[in-house]
Amino acid sequence: MVAEALVEEVLQRRLPPGSQLPTEADLAEQFGVNRSTVREGVRLLEEAGLVQRRPQKRLVVTRPSPDAVSAQITRAMVLHDVTFHELWVVMMEIEPLSASLAAANAGAEDMARLERNLAETGRALGDSAALARLDVDFHDLLARAGGNKAVPLLRQAVGGLFYPAFRRVFENVEAAGARLLDPHRTILDAVRARDAETARVEMARHIRDFRRGYLKAGLDPNLPVEVAGLG
Repeated sequence: MVAEALVEEVLQRRLPPGSQLPTEADLAEQFGVNRSTVREGVRLLEEAGLVQRRPQKRLVVTRPSPDAVSAQITRAMVLHDVTFHELWVVMMEIEPLSASLAAANAGAEDMARLERNLAETGRALGDSAALARLDVDFHDLLARAGGNKAVPLLRQAVGGLFYPAFRRVFENVEAAGARLLDPHRTILDAVRARDAETARVEMARHIRDFRRGYLKAGLDPNLPVEVAGLG
């Protein structure tokens, strides 16, 4: 109850990001509970990424990091037996949108990061683990370049579950690395040209091709992600 009440204070901006949480003694008096109860409630907020300890051990309200948001959603998807196919359907909506937004809004620094990622991918064609990581990073970079804060938060949670699948495809499908590098280059060309529609179309083609690679690797798209080894 203490945790829920404090979350409500944060969400209503009565405790905005950057503000200090009241002391344990003050919270205990406010809620009519002992300090150990307050301590447990605050611990739940720390786990959710809503507060952090700063110097002098004062607790400060913070925005949850994308990693913290992703971890919570990822765990929920695994526990709800979400399948690869269900994730893929969501990616077919998020990824083309992400690419088109990047084409419309990417800045110079975004482009530089994407260019570096593409260059690293070209040098890593024989390394399945590196390719899987770089693939996830490329899509994360596109999502952040689009300027819509909702997209990277959603994409990172879903994309993280795909990482082991990427690696399996790269290990088991011949020329999978080239089938990654070439579409990434085409998508980046469209982003660089500010061609949002081409970026959207090429990304949709890329995500469909990944599913074909997944099937070619002998993996069952209808298994829950934890059973398929993706969790």
